[in-house]
Amino acid sequence: AVLWAIGIGLNNDLGTLPGGDYSGAFGVNNLGQVAGTSNTGTVTRAFIWTTLGGMRDLGALPKDSASEAFGINSSGSVVGTSTGPKGIKAVVWTPNGRISSLGALRPGDQSKAFAINDSGYVVGASSNSSGSRAVLWRPNGTIQDLGTLPGDSTSEALDINNSGQVVGYSSGPNGSRAFLWTAAGGMQSLGTL
Repeated sequence: AVLWAIGIGLNNDLGTLPGGDYSGAFGVNNLGQVAGTSNTGTVTRAFIWTTLGGMRDLGALPKDSASEAFGINSSGSVVGTSTGPKGIKAVVWTPNGRISSLGALRPGDQSKAFAINDSGYVVGASSNSSGSRAVLWRPNGTIQDLGTLPGDSTSEALDINNSGQVVGYSSGPNGSRAFLWTAAGGMQSLGTL
């Protein structure tokens, strides 16, 4: 994992967790805090990196062994996954390091969280053997299925901005298409080149 700063051109090697030989950075906030994933030699773990503290293992849910981090907001809340005997679960880590599961659409579903905005809204996917659906987790704990584009069967939400606009992709027999979702307009195709 590396951090590169515009204007400075700094290519800062963020290193790995102890015993690791791999790391990847997937999110950075305006404070320069970085969220990502590193191995430890025995397992893959989510991390947060700060200038003062370096790389810190964020841990996993109780009874889980692995985790990954994909997004971080301006307050330092991180989202990603925790993996163990009961599958993959979307999680959020608070700035003080507390981890909690975000849940899934249906019992038994797997879930992944990819991004969080500054208001605490989280986007990702909830999936089972039938496929995945783009979802939005609200700060009050509710989860919303964002649906698919007409004729499609699966979707994933990959990012959300501070206005609540969500982007991702929807897939079906005719391939995958980028979408923009808003609370007022629902899901709309962004088209193709």
